[in-house]
Amino acid sequence: MAGPSGEGRRAGAALAGRAGAAAGLALALAAVVAAASLLALRVPAEWAARTVEVVADLQAFETVARAEGRPLDDVLAVLGSAGVSGLGVGEVTPRRLVWSGETSLFPGAALRALAAQAGGLDPALAGLAAGPGFSRAHTYLLFDRRALAELAAAELCRQFSPCTLQALDGRWVLRVGAAVGRVADTGLGFWPPDLALARARGLRVVIRPRDRGQGAAELRDGLVRVLAGTVPGPVLFAGATIPAPGGDLGATAEVLRSLDLTLGAVARPDGRGHVAQAGLAGLVRLAEGRVVRVASAPLELLESVTPAALGDWWVAAARQHNARVIYVRPPEGPDPLGATVAALERLAHRQAAAGWPWGPARPLPAARPEPWQRLALAGGGLAIGLWLGRRRPLLSGHLGAAGLGLGLLAYAALDVALDGRRLLDWVALAGAVLVPVAAASALCQRWRRRLNRPEEAGAGGPPAVVTGLADVALFTAVWLGGALWLAAVTSDVALWLGSRTVPGTGPAGAVVRWSVTVAAVLALAAPAPGAGTTRLGSLAAASLRPLTLGAAVGALVAAGALGLGWWASERGAETLVPAVEALAGAPPRPVEALLAYPAIMLASWAARHRPAWLPWLAATAVLGPASVMADLLAGTVAVWWLLWRSWTGVVTGVALGAVAVLVAGNLTRNRGG
Repeated sequence: MAGPSGEGRRAGAALAGRAGAAAGLALALAAVVAAASLLALRVPAEWAARTVEVVADLQAFETVARAEGRPLDDVLAVLGSAGVSGLGVGEVTPRRLVWSGETSLFPGAALRALAAQAGGLDPALAGLAAGPGFSRAHTYLLFDRRALAELAAAELCRQFSPCTLQALDGRWVLRVGAAVGRVADTGLGFWPPDLALARARGLRVVIRPRDRGQGAAELRDGLVRVLAGTVPGPVLFAGATIPAPGGDLGATAEVLRSLDLTLGAVARPDGRGHVAQAGLAGLVRLAEGRVVRVASAPLELLESVTPAALGDWWVAAARQHNARVIYVRPPEGPDPLGATVAALERLAHRQAAAGWPWGPARPLPAARPEPWQRLALAGGGLAIGLWLGRRRPLLSGHLGAAGLGLGLLAYAALDVALDGRRLLDWVALAGAVLVPVAAASALCQRWRRRLNRPEEAGAGGPPAVVTGLADVALFTAVWLGGALWLAAVTSDVALWLGSRTVPGTGPAGAVVRWSVTVAAVLALAAPAPGAGTTRLGSLAAASLRPLTLGAAVGALVAAGALGLGWWASERGAETLVPAVEALAGAPPRPVEALLAYPAIMLASWAARHRPAWLPWLAATAVLGPASVMADLLAGTVAVWWLLWRSWTGVVTGVALGAVAVLVAGNLTRNRGG
């Protein structure tokens, strides 16, 4: 039997190509619908939950008040005028009771030594130290008030043994069978004067209870008793473990839900000075919809930070890490209260300039993509990948259509068999590379057409600034669409709150991801197999020559290093960033403003005078959307804020690039072309 004719094969290939294109278009439209439905929930929720609350740590500022010899109420009044609206109240400890003069704390060995000295102790204490039940290894607390002694005994005797409370000549002595280091920082419950102080100042109370192994009913009753008559803020559990009655974190989440309380989860942007609490990530997942992130500057930072830098750290925590509660402790130095107020003023100024309001922290709603949305978003990503490789034989015709169908079937099967959210994470990881590459691909195709048309690349073509603006518009449109797709893929409250992360987003993964992105862009400058050599393909090979490579990379690195160095310097952070923020409402992203978009604008000049630079300018341009994708993968930056910063980055970068084009053109004319 005769095989199909050549014309029949061509017709079949054309039909398969049209079928594949139609399938890809359908998947793209489905992805648009899924992304729009998710972003319609995410963006308004992030906008509504952008209020930031400032909470001061009571114990830390009590120490400041004692050191400055002024009433604690005066210190809180100063903080309140600087924007503090909440008071972080921890459980009282024996050490704090000693500082406040409510008790005396003695190691057994020290008490025995004092008793041996003539007149070192009054007769009653000396008799206690010489008595039969005395131990040098125990700790002794001396109280003047019986109620306070009984409060301490109720907690300490539950945790330590032996433990006895006895009257001694009108006072009360609590003997605890543990070393003083263990006893001094043990939580004794919440002290009524602390709660009364918060009520008197009209501050929201952020309590910090510890895990005592209590049951659900006991945990609930304790919270009700402590918060009675107060305006409760988020509950911020203290200690190394989260309370889990009977080992069930779900019971803790149910207690918070029944009392309409919000959980505060400490965000650790750098992790320094913070100890991860056992069970916190699990409780965050179970309490989704009533969790806010809390930013607390690590102790190492507070040892040497300036007020401006501390204010900027708080700003970054709110904007880059979704922290909605700023937990304030004073920095070290000669004037900790003054430095704290200056840092709060810096925070208030920058937040007001960018439109971030003050107010009670509002939790983000529980949300994540549904199965049909996951499938549609994954299909859209697969269609983008096939579009990028549509000129390659293995990704066109019958094989392309078959690959599309098999890929979707495989994804659907794995989504059912595995955790759909985790599977979508890998789609997001691939998309974070594909989207910048797609934008660079569109840019390289435009440059290839321009280089192959001498009338456009030559002196008679449109002005370089005009062609640069057209390049910017195309490049931005492509990556912006991909960014909205990736924002929908990462629309998961667990990512927003940091209770889980996308695989491969650590430092090593970022290096691999960025390296693959840049290498793929440089490969795009090469001609497609069988397509014949283009001028851009020849230039890609020429740009790899050591001299050209050194000149191009050296110029880009020098310009970028100078700009980024100034931007990141302390002086730049204190002057340039707030100035731009006050002008535009949001500081531009430095990579976009100082590298990516100036490179695109400069490419319009380089196409006529330094064409060997074009592949490297494309590799520089792709760094802009790659940085946006990195923030979207992190999941903790609000979409509206990310795009606002990108917009100011585009405007700033285009302006700087236009200046660079005009300067380069003037230098070229002065040197005779």
